[in-house]
Amino acid sequence: STCATATNLGQVDATTNGATNTWQRSIYPTGDNDWFKITVREGLDSPACIDGGDNIPCIDGGIERYLTEFSLTDPGSENYRLDVLVPNLADYDSCTGTTLNNASNAISHEWSRSSDLFDCIVCAAFDLYCYPGGYGCAFDDQQVYYVRIRADPATPQSFSCAPFTLSVTTTALAP
Repeated sequence: STCATATNLGQVDATTNGATNTWQRSIYPTGDNDWFKITVREGLDSPACIDGGDNIPCIDGGIERYLTEFSLTDPGSENYRLDVLVPNLADYDSCTGTTLNNASNAISHEWSRSSDLFDCIVCAAFDLYCYPGGYGCAFDDQQVYYVRIRADPATPQSFSCAPFTLSVTTTALAP
């Protein structure tokens, strides 16, 4: 598949204790690339925002922080690679952004959303300048990821019908 035709694995919640979701899939035939779309969203138990001390995030501004961790477990002796594309905030539906990868098949991405009075007024009153991920404290935050599983470039013939396991752990970080 391609990034543009990624299989949507749905939404996962970022919680203070860290929520782990796992999926099993197979790569077949040789040269196959599996792409998945995962949306991490603010969980119901996210910590309070950092703010100006008055506990009204939209007045003095606030920030919420999250950590998303990806890991890939190869089937048997196969050599697969994990790539994570973090799309540009302005356009979650495009496959442009920053690609993260790591030879150990473990990738971490910390992200945040912030808000201030101007953001809140404009967004609420006119539904303008509201990027898809929200504006932090007063909004439902989310981050979209596109995940690619592929054979290791050093062993491109590496594939198996045996399933690999993709794990995603999402954590709402304390202020």
